[in-house]
Amino acid sequence: MNELRECPMCGNKAHYQEWKIGQTTMGWRVICGGCSVMTANWHSKEAAAKCWNARAYDVEIERLRADAEIGRLVREMLCDDDISICDVGCADDGEIVRVENGEAVGVADTLLEALRKAKGESDEA
Repeated sequence: MNELRECPMCGNKAHYQEWKIGQTTMGWRVICGGCSVMTANWHSKEAAAKCWNARAYDVEIERLRADAEIGRLVREMLCDDDISICDVGCADDGEIVRVENGEAVGVADTLLEALRKAKGESDEA
């Protein structure tokens, strides 16, 4: 049985509510014990719980985690231990550069090569 998350509106506990016609169970929904917000009726408790437990912000949090990991990998690829993050940026034309010996050096090819390797693609792709 799926554990139900707190209510996304008020934070109170939720519970299953059986939907019956006569003595026949037609489905299930989840309802908040505080504010009474509820899901639609579902064919099973598991489906109702999956609907209730889904949160749009969970997707956003995962996207932010992925963005942070990409940023970490890019910094790792571009920065030597003796180069600070301030030495990586964008040139006026938008090209990603890093500073080496006072000169801006383009790194787009380096990034593309690393991304292709990470995805298992060849240079011809």
